[in-house]
Amino acid sequence: MSTQWTGHNWQLIDPEDSLTMVGVTFGIGTLNEPLEAVGSLSIALAALKAELTRPVELGDGRTYVPEGLVELHSDTASIAIRGSLEGVTAAWRRLPTLSADAISDDVSPVRPEHPIWPADLLIRTGRNAAVLSRWQLTAPDVHERASALLVQLDPSAGNVPAVFFTTDESLVGMGFPVREGAAALTPVTWADGTAQPDLTPGADPTALANNRAGLLPRPEEDVLCSALVPRTPAGAAAADVLRAQLQAMPANSRAGLTVRGIVVGLGASYCVFLVADRVPDEATRRMLLGEFSRNLGMVPDPWFDIAAVEVSRQPSPRLERERRVFGLDPVLEATSADIRQAVACAAETIHLALGLSPAELDTGSRLNLGSIPGDLEPLVGFWEPQLDGAHEFRSTGANGTPVTTVAVTPNSILLPARRPENMPGPATQWEGVDASRLLAVVNDGAGTITFIDESMATVSFAPAQFPDPDQLMQIVGYHLAGVVQLSFLSAVRLPNDPPPAPGGGSAPGGSSAPGGGWVPGGLSVAATAAAAGARSRRRPRPASSKPSRHWLPRVLGSLTAAALVTAFMLLRGVIDGPAVTKNATFGDTVRLANETEITARDFDVVVPGADQTEYLVSATIEFCAGGDTEVNDLPPETQRTVSPEDFVMVNKDGQEGRLIDSDDQLTKVTLDRDECTTGELVFESPEVFTPSIAYANELGDEITWLE
Repeated sequence: MSTQWTGHNWQLIDPEDSLTMVGVTFGIGTLNEPLEAVGSLSIALAALKAELTRPVELGDGRTYVPEGLVELHSDTASIAIRGSLEGVTAAWRRLPTLSADAISDDVSPVRPEHPIWPADLLIRTGRNAAVLSRWQLTAPDVHERASALLVQLDPSAGNVPAVFFTTDESLVGMGFPVREGAAALTPVTWADGTAQPDLTPGADPTALANNRAGLLPRPEEDVLCSALVPRTPAGAAAADVLRAQLQAMPANSRAGLTVRGIVVGLGASYCVFLVADRVPDEATRRMLLGEFSRNLGMVPDPWFDIAAVEVSRQPSPRLERERRVFGLDPVLEATSADIRQAVACAAETIHLALGLSPAELDTGSRLNLGSIPGDLEPLVGFWEPQLDGAHEFRSTGANGTPVTTVAVTPNSILLPARRPENMPGPATQWEGVDASRLLAVVNDGAGTITFIDESMATVSFAPAQFPDPDQLMQIVGYHLAGVVQLSFLSAVRLPNDPPPAPGGGSAPGGSSAPGGGWVPGGLSVAATAAAAGARSRRRPRPASSKPSRHWLPRVLGSLTAAALVTAFMLLRGVIDGPAVTKNATFGDTVRLANETEITARDFDVVVPGADQTEYLVSATIEFCAGGDTEVNDLPPETQRTVSPEDFVMVNKDGQEGRLIDSDDQLTKVTLDRDECTTGELVFESPEVFTPSIAYANELGDEITWLE
C-alpha cells in the first residue's frame, strides 16, 4: 500500500474499498495512563466515536450515519470514520468542536489492546493502565477524568502529538491545517515516570534499566520470552527472525511447538513476545530457552538477507504514521546489517519466561546468554509468604460449616489451595498476593474484593461472608496504603466494530510480527464458566434430524466470513473437490456433499471477571456422519471424521481465539454412517468482536456460523 505526505501531519493512503476514510492517530496509549486514571482514555475515545457517528444532515431531508472505528494500543490511539465522501466530510467537520463536550456517565470504555505478558510489561514500563488491560477496570472518577482528557486530545491544542490520515485527497487539511514542521517529541517516560528504553547504538547502557536481559517467572505459561527491537522495518523483520530461530531450535524439533511472534509498541521500540501454541512442560521450557539464549548471536546470515527482501515487500503506512507521531526520523529501507543490529538489541534486552528456585540460584544454576557478559539473573526477587504472625479469618456457610479462610500475613494476603492428592507435601498450601507489591484493589459492586499484585497474581473474597468483616478489613488495610482502588466495569460492552487498521499494510502496528500472524496471549484459565454442552459420545442419528434455525441478525458479512475461512483453509493446505462453502446462523445444520450434517449451537460469550482474565467463547457441536468421501487421494473417512482442530473461533478483525480444554470437549472420532457425536468447544480470546465459529476439512468444506 502506497502513502503520500502533505506536510508533516497529513498522510494520504490508498483506499481498501470504495468507501472514504479519515482519521487521526494520537501519540498516547495505555502506557501513558496512570493507574488511578484507568479507563479514562478508553472512555474519551468511545465518546469521540459516539459523537462522530451520530447522524449528519446532508440537506434535502437526507441523513447519513458513518461507520466509526477506534483502537487503543499500548502507546497510540486511533479513531477514524468511514463511509461516503459526503457523509464522512460532514461528520469529520464536528471533530474540532467535540473536545469541549462533557462525557455522560453512560459512555462505556472501548476495549484496549490486550497485554501479552503483563508482568513483563510492568517490569519494562512501570505501573500504568496497560498492565491491567486484561481486566476491564475503571477508576471511581473515570468519566470526569475522561472529560478532562478529551480537552487534552484536541489536536488543535497540541497537547498530544497527532497525525491525520485519509483515503481522499480532498479531505487533507480539513479541520486541522497542514503543518510543515516536525511534531514535538513525545515524553521520554511512561505514566509513573519509568524511563523509556533507548536502543540507539552507543546509548548509555543504564538507560535500559529493567529492560536488561534477565529471567522472569511466568504467570502466562504459553509465553516463552520477550525482547526489544527498534520500531523500524528492520526491527519488525528481526522479530520474525527471532521467532524463526526459536522455532528451529533442536529442542523444539522434539517438542513440536509452533512459535508465534506478537509485537507491542513501546515508543521508539517494539516489544516482541514469542508465544507457544501450547504450554510446554518444564523440562522442555528449560531446554528450549537455554538453547535459544545461547544461540541468539548465531543466526544464519542468509536469514537476514531473506528477511530484508521480505520486509521491503510490505511497506507499512501505519509504521510511517507512528514514527511521525513520535517525532522519529522517516522510515528507511531495512538492510541485512540493520536487521542483524536489531537482533543484537533483542539479545541485550531479552526476558526469558523462566523461574529458578532459590536453591538453583544458590548453586549458580543460571543460563548463560552467549555473547552477553554475565549470567542471566532474575529481574524480581524470589517471594514466598511469611506465615509467622499471620491473622486467619474463617467464613462459614448458612449451616455453620466452614467455607474458606483468609490469612493476612506481614507480607501477603492468602487463601488456601488444596494440593492434588498425587503431589507430595501438606494437603493444604497457601496461595495469594505479595502485599508489598500490590498493584490495585478492585471492587465488583457485589461485595467481592480482588487484590492484584505486580506478578498479576490475584486473591478475591467477600468480607461480608466473615463473622467480623470490619476487623478483617482493618488488618488488610495495613497493606493498602497508597494502593489504587478500582472497579470492574459493571456492564462490559462487546464491540461490534473491530479495531481499525488505518492505513492498512501488514507490518506490525501493535498486533503481530511479520510472517508470524496474530496469536492471542494471556493467562491459561480453566473454562469454568463456559456454556454447558453434552460430553462427546457416539450415538445413532435421530430419525427426524432437521435443521433448526435461529432468526438472528448476521453482523459479519459473507465476504468477510469467506475471506477468513479461506485464509484458514490455506493454512491447512486443502485441495480442490466437491466442497461446500456456507455461512450459517448458530443453530443451523449444514449438510456436506457426502450427507454429513454439522450443527453449531448454544453459542455463548462469558466476559472476563475477577477469576477469569479473558473472554470465553463456547459452542456445542453436533456432528452426524454421512457416507464416504469419494475424491481421489483422500481417505474415504475424511468427511466422517471430526476433531476439535477442525474448528476455529475468528473475530471480525481476523484475530483467532485459542482452543482450551473443557470437561465436555468434542473429541476426535471417526464415525460410521448415521452415527453422531456431540461435544463443546471453548476458546479463550483477549478480545471479542462479532466472533464466529468456522469449520474446515481436508476436502475444502468451509462453514462459518455467526450470530
